[in-house]
Amino acid sequence: DVRDGIHGLVVWAIGAILLAYLTTISATGLVKQAAAPTASALTLSSPALRIADRMLAPTISNAPTSTAGMVRNYRAGVMRIVNDAFVSGNPINGADKVLLSAQIAVQTGVTAAEASKRVDVAQQQITLDRQKSKMAADRARKIGILLAFLTAAALAISAAAAWWAATVGGKHRDEGVDLSHLTVWR
Repeated sequence: DVRDGIHGLVVWAIGAILLAYLTTISATGLVKQAAAPTASALTLSSPALRIADRMLAPTISNAPTSTAGMVRNYRAGVMRIVNDAFVSGNPINGADKVLLSAQIAVQTGVTAAEASKRVDVAQQQITLDRQKSKMAADRARKIGILLAFLTAAALAISAAAAWWAATVGGKHRDEGVDLSHLTVWR
């Protein structure tokens, strides 16, 4: 019985290793594909870029006539400050707020008060986006823990089933137990 059970576990282990290998290859491919999108897709999906675009959006009546190069320079500076605030979780500090307000006012043609208001709205959006990111990460962590537990439980049950099936097969072989009634379809 022990020898047959061990043979069953060996077959189960080989199957589990092959399944783990295939799952790892698939998951790695998915993660690489999700983590390395094209540069334009990465830029377009950036929360910092979205917030910077909202701050730099000109009003219809005050739309400036600037060159595309100047727009990119303003946008890059705004992006750095917004991205730093988003990544660090610290609010946009006084000096950066003054700089952002000035850049927004020059770029969009809005008043200094409106530019400052846009920075405040951006700070609120950064805080909201960080909270959403934390909630999503926490949810993913909980799902990962649940999946790990379910995988371990499934592996334990399948190992017990492999042991049992191997011992039944050994009895069939050694004792000539007739198991044909299990294979007859009615």
